[in-house]
Amino acid sequence: MRRGLTTLLLAFFLGLAFSLQALYLSIDPPELWDSSSAVIIGKVTDSQVQEEGTGNIATYFTISLEKVFKGNISKYLLLRLPGGEINGFGLSVSDIPKLVKGERLLLFLGENPDHSFYILGGFQGKISLKNGNALEWNITEKELLQRLSLGSAGLVGLEYNPSATTSYGICKDSVTGNKIYWTSGAPTGGWTINDNDPSGLSSQQLQDAYNASANAWNQAGACFSFGSVTNIISDSSLTSKKQDGVNVLTFGVPESGAFATTYYWYYSSGQLIECDTVFDNTLTWAVPGCNNRSAYDLQNVATHEFGHWLCLNDLTSRLDILETMFLYGLPGGCQKQTLYSGDIAGIQAIYGACKKKD
Repeated sequence: MRRGLTTLLLAFFLGLAFSLQALYLSIDPPELWDSSSAVIIGKVTDSQVQEEGTGNIATYFTISLEKVFKGNISKYLLLRLPGGEINGFGLSVSDIPKLVKGERLLLFLGENPDHSFYILGGFQGKISLKNGNALEWNITEKELLQRLSLGSAGLVGLEYNPSATTSYGICKDSVTGNKIYWTSGAPTGGWTINDNDPSGLSSQQLQDAYNASANAWNQAGACFSFGSVTNIISDSSLTSKKQDGVNVLTFGVPESGAFATTYYWYYSSGQLIECDTVFDNTLTWAVPGCNNRSAYDLQNVATHEFGHWLCLNDLTSRLDILETMFLYGLPGGCQKQTLYSGDIAGIQAIYGACKKKD
């Protein structure tokens, strides 16, 4: 779930007959340009997965540069994305675009302290170039080059809007192709709330919001159940993911620009083994936060994140705007508290369809 917004998009979304939900806000291309350390066209030529501590995995991609529009880079750059797989054990991170060796891309990049780069704006910072077209912007590559030559001014009016191929997406292992899911039909070991919200929400408010979010998925007619929260802790130091066998919801520092980020660990055989979600502790959270343009409704965002716990992927096309797993949103949204048809079809595709319990 990521932030950044244009006035035009805000006016458009507020004018819809339904509220657009809190996830991450649309970033317009001129803002991406202005915020970037580098803007390049290149080709993915290599990748290397590294373990950076217990359960912390990152993948470093080598990008061979074709053209640099912004930034001081020569022939190659090193791009770091969190997540990856080593010896059949993997970490996946919500809102992070996938890269494939051999693909050509336009990338908007920020720079890490170690001088590696990361993609700004999540999916919005990666534009695929194929068959003479810039796919997610729906323009030709010729027009793309003309616009980029003008800098941010040339990108006015463009919107990230890939074509929808399905109303849901399922997590799969990148090597084996196995579906990744809770083989037990529920999070192993239950799940834990960390009561460290700087907005001042009480433990009971947190518990009520999270249980309501989980229950939305429990009622989707699938052979799965979150159950109720099993543990509440108060640990001010727990502000990031931690692979420790505990499924936890906490406030802290998510991936750059995100409202919240879900991390899940798995085996390549398909077994999901742990999930952590980190909600941004610099934002104001409310229960309820419906129609409150200065706060984010916790239940709304948590329902989307629990979709990631089930191993449903983000949806990025505006054709999927009604789905809980649709990526973008605004403060004060509440529509994601309930599921839409694609969300229900997705969880049933993963866990099978079962009759609802009375």
